[in-house]
Amino acid sequence: MNILQIDTAGRRRLKQFLDLPFRIYRDIPQWAPPLDPDARLMLDRRRHPFYRHSDAAFFLALADDGNPIGRLAVLDPLRDNDYNKERTAFYYLFECEDDRAAAQGLFEAAFGWARASSPSIAAWAARRCCSARRTKA
Repeated sequence: MNILQIDTAGRRRLKQFLDLPFRIYRDIPQWAPPLDPDARLMLDRRRHPFYRHSDAAFFLALADDGNPIGRLAVLDPLRDNDYNKERTAFYYLFECEDDRAAAQGLFEAAFGWARASSPSIAAWAARRCCSARRTKA
């Protein structure tokens, strides 16, 4: 298994990222797929207004045979963080086959990106983690 940070300007990986939920949920009659133009716009750094002031990273988990088995986006909403005086990253668009290692790899990659993009996010996460360990159930 391999975790890749993808460039959404690249057609091949973008198609894999967008097509994955269609494969995962194909037998779920309750699933309502997103409209293709809307889904593509969300990932277009040139056209979507979010990217004028914030950043995001997109990760794809690939099985050993090269087929995608999971995806995850992590967002660093700079304006929201500035307004709320905090440093928080959000995850988005998480889909994964029943593969714990792939899911864990996606989130580890997202956490690593968030820590690298904003050291204060890492400090907040470390404080949160340590305080959670001290809490007794």
